[in-house]
Amino acid sequence: MKQIFAILFVITISSIANAQLSLQYTNTRQAPASHNMTILDQKADDFGNIYIVYSDDPAKILLLSKISISGVTLWTDTVSLPSFQQVDVTKAKVNLGQNKLYVLFPGFGNPSPAGAIVAIYDFNGNYLNGFNASTMTNIWSYGVHGIHEKINGNIVVYYSYGDQFTANDTMYVKEFNPNFSLVWSVKYSVEKLSWHCPNYIDNNGNFYFTYNSDSISGAVHYLKSYTRKVDNAGNLIWTNVIPDVANKLIQKMYNGDIVLTGNNNPNGSILGNNTGDIRTSRVSDANGVSSWTQLYNGPNNDRDEVHSVTVNQLNEVFIAGTEDLSKGFFRKYDQTGVLQYEKLMPINSGTLGVYLSMLGNIHTISILNGNIHIKKILATTGSTIDSMTAVVSFPIGMSGNTSNVGDDLFFTYSEGHCGANHLEVLRFCTKAICTPETISDAAGLNSKLTVYPNPASTLLYLKGFTDEQCSNMHILSVTGERMAVRSDAGQVDISCLAAGMYILSYNFNKKTEYIRFVKE
Repeated sequence: MKQIFAILFVITISSIANAQLSLQYTNTRQAPASHNMTILDQKADDFGNIYIVYSDDPAKILLLSKISISGVTLWTDTVSLPSFQQVDVTKAKVNLGQNKLYVLFPGFGNPSPAGAIVAIYDFNGNYLNGFNASTMTNIWSYGVHGIHEKINGNIVVYYSYGDQFTANDTMYVKEFNPNFSLVWSVKYSVEKLSWHCPNYIDNNGNFYFTYNSDSISGAVHYLKSYTRKVDNAGNLIWTNVIPDVANKLIQKMYNGDIVLTGNNNPNGSILGNNTGDIRTSRVSDANGVSSWTQLYNGPNNDRDEVHSVTVNQLNEVFIAGTEDLSKGFFRKYDQTGVLQYEKLMPINSGTLGVYLSMLGNIHTISILNGNIHIKKILATTGSTIDSMTAVVSFPIGMSGNTSNVGDDLFFTYSEGHCGANHLEVLRFCTKAICTPETISDAAGLNSKLTVYPNPASTLLYLKGFTDEQCSNMHILSVTGERMAVRSDAGQVDISCLAAGMYILSYNFNKKTEYIRFVKE
């Protein structure tokens, strides 16, 4: 064991912070001629594997694939359940559990009951089971919005439906145990549901969800956004109601509060005209009250759309979006809602994202002249550290998804038009994460905080850590790879790690600190 501690790290911490962006792989898949492949959702695990769900039309099939960190397609499976005659291949969500993969999608009756269908896989692509979260009849439309696994293994499903005999839509949140028995269910009615229903679940089992009503009088739309928090047992804690806005995204802050952002639509308007601005609000986790709100109107007073939001450990908020799908913007607010800076950028597609890297930098992704443009930005000033352009093989349409892990960005796109029978997955990352380099022993490894025991075999305990530091903690290999471990209440379960040296990283006083330990 002493020999392990004697290992020298050969790359400095500063070299990691200055690592260059690079394209690591392009994974392309082709459908038969005259078919239309559309990316629907994607998730990346802590090891850099990416899981994508996409449709193939007119074959009317839903496909699920796993792609390795090196870009190899490990498996692809057709998602279907024999108890249902038909599924909607245009809508699907995918999420990762502790050792399972969940796919949520709508199904239709005639004669089987319609519902929100859950298909469950292991990480090797083996179908395990599936069930229907609802057995409603007389359904003319279904929406699936979110599926989450709780720490105890239960599943929370979020969906909506429209009844053909009433004017109202209904939102459902349901919890099921691993045997698919219903634990609790809550529902809320809305006059007419608009499309976006962002949601997430925290480590305590509290579920946060947003839905938007869109009542129409003639050609004029009147929007209202509802955001609710229900606890671990489904009890309503608070409701936040905002008129004249349709919230599109929700993001957890490090202090527990949430950020909502979407389109502002004052006093009703004809959607699509030059009336939609972007409204961003911070909402208290304790009572659901908004502490600040910011409006953004692009320089040409055109219709604005927000596409991405992220929050750093200082509770600073970053949003990115477009104006009339032709001009991009990137904004930073401090924790009190004061604008710190704004950056404008050329863009000719509706895909624009902003992401927080593991090292505290900001990454933006945009489309210009049919190619993908990535920028690494210093979060404090908004200045560009590095940038790159990826020339893609096919025209980029309006369908695209982006996710990130550590300093990796995964971008998946499909052209989204009839006969566009291809789909591409691209991985961008920094040099320190993508190559087998190691971390220096010289800088940042002597923390005032401690972990014990060291060496450890199953549990690693954190001494002196605040809740904020624990929430922003990661376990890295000596090559910079983020490891998939579970942490809770000041301890980290490292039983799944192979024996060897590891690095615990956390952010404190605007800088990243490191502690090394040994897994026996």
